[in-house]
Amino acid sequence: MRGMVTEPKNKSPVGWMIAAFAVLIVVIAAVVWAYQKQQPEPSKVSRQDITAYESLAGEAIAPPTDYAIVMAPYRAPVVKVYTTLGDVVSKGDVLVELEYASAQAYYEQARQAVQSAENAVSQSQRQRSVQIAEANKRVSDARAAEEAARSSNDPNLPLYTEARIQAEQDLAWILSDASYLAPYQRQLESARQSLLDAQSGRKIAMIRSPISGTVLEINARPGKMVGEDEDKPVAVIVNLEALQVHAKMSAKQLSTIKVDFPAKLTFEKDIPDKEFDGKMIRITTDIEKKIGGLIEEREYIAIVAFKNDLGLVKPEMDAKVLVKVGEVKNVLAVPVDAVDKDEQGRPIVKVLKDGQWISTVVETGLSDGEYIEIKSGLDEGQTIQVTPSLL
Repeated sequence: MRGMVTEPKNKSPVGWMIAAFAVLIVVIAAVVWAYQKQQPEPSKVSRQDITAYESLAGEAIAPPTDYAIVMAPYRAPVVKVYTTLGDVVSKGDVLVELEYASAQAYYEQARQAVQSAENAVSQSQRQRSVQIAEANKRVSDARAAEEAARSSNDPNLPLYTEARIQAEQDLAWILSDASYLAPYQRQLESARQSLLDAQSGRKIAMIRSPISGTVLEINARPGKMVGEDEDKPVAVIVNLEALQVHAKMSAKQLSTIKVDFPAKLTFEKDIPDKEFDGKMIRITTDIEKKIGGLIEEREYIAIVAFKNDLGLVKPEMDAKVLVKVGEVKNVLAVPVDAVDKDEQGRPIVKVLKDGQWISTVVETGLSDGEYIEIKSGLDEGQTIQVTPSLL
């Protein structure tokens, strides 16, 4: 009948029981599988070649000296564009030709461009002065904390010493690194040259590349105005051969990863199935925070140089880095799942002796994630117990 409301039918109790039973079967099967998966299995102590790697995650970065943001010297329509995305250009090559403005208008805009570039350089220098002052203070605080720890026989003295050494290294790096100014200085030099040309009455309507590299951005089309938006570049040029990968490291990894260690890099999201050869060139710090007002907790950054074959890697691509930290040949080894810890935190392996599994303390070495080196405590051919990890 019209207007009659039909009540929704409740699901049958039998249906709920069947669904619950199905879930129960799945849970029981998972438990049985996990139990069987984690049952101890016998294995043998054997000889292996082991190559150990530390895994890092980072992204591709262009050093300041190899990254150029090209701005318009004055506001004007574009007459002609001489390049396109992906083009490889040399320093001095013409990128864009602008319509020539009147002498007075060109001079005034060139003068404003110089002022803007000078302000950018000054601001960058002020920021660097603040960084230097903060770095000096960290060095002073770290030295005072180390001295206080030494005077009080603090057992954490090595931590304070490490913090002091790192603070001094950071300060030395900041004082020696002038690359932060490179993009601003290039922009200032270009603006000053444009102003000199305007003063001498020369027609400079050609925008040229300040570095050699690949065109990664071009914001110019014939007939369109450029130079109106001070934050929008005409072009962005990057020397792709100079790209580096910056990857985060833990404090624990700091003890195993060193400068000059070889590395393998992959960019699976953007360049699948291709591997790049690289090398650790520097370890620096990114952020710090105080713990108890004295010890600093730092975030370490590994800087990895690599061979950018055919310029395939672009800035900001995500990277996985495998740093080779060691290699041993023909050493005694066992599966990593055979090694456990005793109550004192010592590595132990269960060895079959006279029909009994005996926990034996061992000295471990390098691991490739599958096998781990045994430096002492076991003999080749002994039967050991392996308990596979559910992970």
